[in-house]
Amino acid sequence: MTARPAIESAAPLQHVPGATARRVLALDTSTEACSAALLLPDGTVHLRCQVTERSHADLILPMVDDVLRAGGVKLRELDGLALGRGPGGFTGV
Repeated sequence: MTARPAIESAAPLQHVPGATARRVLALDTSTEACSAALLLPDGTVHLRCQVTERSHADLILPMVDDVLRAGGVKLRELDGLALGRGPGGFTGV
């Protein structure tokens, strides 16, 4: 199976009153949809996602670079990291 086209987006989320503004990087490689997303304090989410069978290891780091660059955030400026744990078979990244 060949890789499908990547999804890229930046969309605002609804703010939750009293929530603390954070920069959170989210990664998921546990299913066919390899994805990286960056949540910014203003509610914007930068997302990269691609459906593929076996290219996760090649895709995830460039996706991380892309969302960080799109959000103007450096790795050391992140407040948190969120990870998809499974139940998919590709959790070794």
